[in-house]
Amino acid sequence: MNKKGFTLIEILLAVAILAILSGFVMVQMNGANNAAKDAKRKADIDLIKNAVVSYRTENYSKTPVEDCAIGTCTSLPTSLQPFLATIPNDPDSSKSYRYVSDGTNCSVYATLSDGSIYRYQCQSNASSTVVPVNGNCGADGDGVGSDTFTYPQFPTNLCTQGVATSLIGSGPWNWSCLGANEGTTDYCFAKIADPFTCSLSTTCSGVDFLHIYCSGTNCAYGGHAEMNDQTAYPYKLCCVGGGVTITNITDSSSCGANQATILKLYSTTNSHVEKGTQSNYTNKICLSATGKTATCTYASSCGTGYTQLLDISDGDTSLHVGSGAFTTKVCCKVTSY
Repeated sequence: MNKKGFTLIEILLAVAILAILSGFVMVQMNGANNAAKDAKRKADIDLIKNAVVSYRTENYSKTPVEDCAIGTCTSLPTSLQPFLATIPNDPDSSKSYRYVSDGTNCSVYATLSDGSIYRYQCQSNASSTVVPVNGNCGADGDGVGSDTFTYPQFPTNLCTQGVATSLIGSGPWNWSCLGANEGTTDYCFAKIADPFTCSLSTTCSGVDFLHIYCSGTNCAYGGHAEMNDQTAYPYKLCCVGGGVTITNITDSSSCGANQATILKLYSTTNSHVEKGTQSNYTNKICLSATGKTATCTYASSCGTGYTQLLDISDGDTSLHVGSGAFTTKVCCKVTSY
């Protein structure tokens, strides 16, 4: 009795059919999975919407002021706690629901699997699905230095196409450029320079930055400097605002991440100074502020958002320090991100 096996063509044909069937099953499974996620997203947004509606009913139509990704919101969970014990998150860990409110108008929305947006808006008290359209960031949203604002200055040129979402509070500001149907594809960002003020005095109720030698009360040309933990000189550079803090470093270590070197000193007291960009002196005064980035520069005048701390004599190293007479200004700022 002769036994006949499968030919190579038959085997390849069978494999191809199985691959097609497997692909079809996978597509169906993915489609079902996406549909299940989207159904949850819509149900979650409706849950949050119901909580927001209840909050508005008890708070004279006001809403919690915040602009955040659900999961990072700070005031929203507490505000909605009486109406929604736990605010749900997107079923996809790489995505987040968003909540935006200026206290009156609000929006809660999720991005669906096809890229469309399911959204509830307080103003219309309605939920809808919109399809994103292009929006382009303007000069105030191009990610360069012009995006730094000094409160209460407000960004104005946000979008070259579409309109910006509402900006809330005193910054830092995030916004999306929205098109005609209020979808979004372009996400823009602005940062706020948090100013602080400084003065020389024999007493300090703020942050004591450093001390300088003055001839009597004349600190214009000053002289030498010392760190804030020394007591040889009575005149203190005292700064308030901006949440700033000072750290002294007396070895070869560098100022930390997001910190700025204000000046370097030859020694901890009775010292010449040099710019923070130089490498001759190991003693450093580091400026920082929690949750912010500190920056210091040296120029003939301080730019927008910068605070003038002191004057230093011309040059880069082995300098005298004063207040009001030297042409080079020590300019620093802290910026929220």
